[in-house]
Amino acid sequence: QFRSAMQNVEKSMAKMGKKMQGVGKTMSLGLTAPIVAFGAMAIRTAGNFQKSMNKVAALSGATGDELKKLTDLARKMGATTQFSASEAADAMGFLAMAGFNTSEQLVALPSVLNLAAAASLDLAASADIASNIMSGYGKTTNDLGGINDKLVSTFTSTNTSLEMLGESFKEVGPVAAGLGIDFAEASAAIGLLGDAGIQGSKAGTALKNALVNLVKPTDAQRNVMSKLGLKINETTLKNGGLVDVMRQLETRGASTTDMMALFGKTAGPGMVALLSKGSAELENLTDKLMKSGGVAETVAKKQMEGFNGAMLKLKSAFEELQIAIASSGLLDMFTGFAEVLALAIGKISKLSPVVLNIGVAIAVLVASIGPLLLLLGSLLTLAPVLGTAIAALGAIFSAATWQIT
Repeated sequence: QFRSAMQNVEKSMAKMGKKMQGVGKTMSLGLTAPIVAFGAMAIRTAGNFQKSMNKVAALSGATGDELKKLTDLARKMGATTQFSASEAADAMGFLAMAGFNTSEQLVALPSVLNLAAAASLDLAASADIASNIMSGYGKTTNDLGGINDKLVSTFTSTNTSLEMLGESFKEVGPVAAGLGIDFAEASAAIGLLGDAGIQGSKAGTALKNALVNLVKPTDAQRNVMSKLGLKINETTLKNGGLVDVMRQLETRGASTTDMMALFGKTAGPGMVALLSKGSAELENLTDKLMKSGGVAETVAKKQMEGFNGAMLKLKSAFEELQIAIASSGLLDMFTGFAEVLALAIGKISKLSPVVLNIGVAIAVLVASIGPLLLLLGSLLTLAPVLGTAIAALGAIFSAATWQIT
């Protein structure tokens, strides 16, 4: 009776053990593995963000409270916009390389974010383009919002893109700024050239050479200007701008031949295309750009409507969640562990060769235990089979011997 009762207890314990194994397996797969995976993801994401902010600190020299303000702004942008905190940090890096200090970066980043969203371009590239245009045109941080509005209004009104405008302004920006051409007018001219298929650096080069030819004409070009009765110099160009130049050319009835002689092979085709658009269209587009305040933000919000915009916001918010969890102490803990482990490994590598050789020998011995036990177990498993085979062979041998005898 006692043995029977104990057998029942053993069966019950076995059943309970199997159930616990099942529950443990389910919880491991359903809870433990996802939690560990999310933790690893959070540490990696927070580590990348930390690396980006370290770069910002190195480039801008921000420390302490300044770096905290930049970090908080990057995380805020990541939590509330389509761009992640890491993308915001990368954009800050480009602004820092362009010479923006901490306070300027804090002001510029939201405006650059609107520009990037409106252009459907990544934040770092948009920051790079905007800062380059601003620097080339001699503008300050306070002008950046207005510049971005004019850029957005240009590429939403003409056959250009933010990347094309960036390439154009690389060529013409410093010259146009030096001659006093208003940024809106220069952008409008580039946009109209884009409508004619002259885009990017080609548009910028054409417009740059045209301006140079107008203020520093050769003798042949001066003769063409005299023939047409054009009154253009640095002063009139600064006061009347490109609109006045186009209006004079229209009034004087400049032909394609005249335009090519006046502006040359490089700038001539572009100026012919611009003249065909007319001074009125250039003036109207310039006026539109001058009144484009708030366009970047409006277009950015429009771009974020619908499912795709919501998914981008969700992605950014999820990254902020990872950074927040990792920043609660998890990242510091693993950082400390990694530093201690690196220190220990460094000390081990400096041990004498004799000690290292002994360690290698021990490692080989320990590594061999498993395979040896596996081989021994296999042999023991085959022992009954081998015993039966030997016994059978013995019987056969004995029978054969008896027959011979």
